[in-house]
Amino acid sequence: MEKRLSQERLAELCGLHRNYIGAVEKAERTPSIVTAEKLARALDTTLADMFAELERGPATGALGECRRDLRSQRRRVVIDQEK
Repeated sequence: MEKRLSQERLAELCGLHRNYIGAVEKAERTPSIVTAEKLARALDTTLADMFAELERGPATGALGECRRDLRSQRRRVVIDQEK
């Protein structure tokens, strides 16, 4: 899922700060589910498709860290829903 947006443009589309987008990209911050949904919409995809892409295979570097963080976030949401 590659869209070729600058951090600044993606931030504008999501209503977020450019520094936050950069931190997510470098896996320094983990977006909430709500923020991940904003990112998905800005990237013309769905949250389900973003998670499906995460499941397709390993990634290295910051993308790999972001994938692991989002998987962890998803598990927390599922666990919270079961309580």
